[in-house]
Amino acid sequence: MIRRAVPEDLTQLMEIVAQAAASMWEDGFHQWDAAYPDRAVFAQDIAEGALYVIDQAGRLGGMVCIDAKPAMLYRAVPWRQPRAAVLHRLAVRNACRGQGLGRKLMAHACRVASAGGYQAVHSDTARENRRMRRLFAASGFCYAGAIQYPGYPETFYCYEKPLSGLCRKGKGKVPENRSLPFGEELY
Repeated sequence: MIRRAVPEDLTQLMEIVAQAAASMWEDGFHQWDAAYPDRAVFAQDIAEGALYVIDQAGRLGGMVCIDAKPAMLYRAVPWRQPRAAVLHRLAVRNACRGQGLGRKLMAHACRVASAGGYQAVHSDTARENRRMRRLFAASGFCYAGAIQYPGYPETFYCYEKPLSGLCRKGKGKVPENRSLPFGEELY
């Protein structure tokens, strides 16, 4: 069952974060680390009612945050829909991978955004995060641009999912002059 996270979930949330961060480092990129996201970030998400979890009989299988707080760098992205909710911090417990929980969390976040009157959902992920990029593609998100967070060596790709209709034909493809070396696959 998907429900809003509560403060009592913090210990399990941090276990999931540690697993996700370790997987990222093993895969050669550093989107998450010991400093981000930390316990305070999740406590704030919980206090704001923006963090959702998959509860499997008391064991958390995954999490996602959906709010209206875009990164400042999002201003430079040519979004199709400016009135958007923002998806952050989606992760699935390692033991639960392959069960479709990421798609369920993504779909839930989109339903929350739609119920809130938003036209779209925006998000980003490190270029090297192929798992998340595949999840965006499978969930109907389109590539929207690239940003560079200060202090991170990785380029981050931005994605958008219109909540009514589909992405424009070809919108999900990255033009050769927009952040991807020639020949690199988007997903």
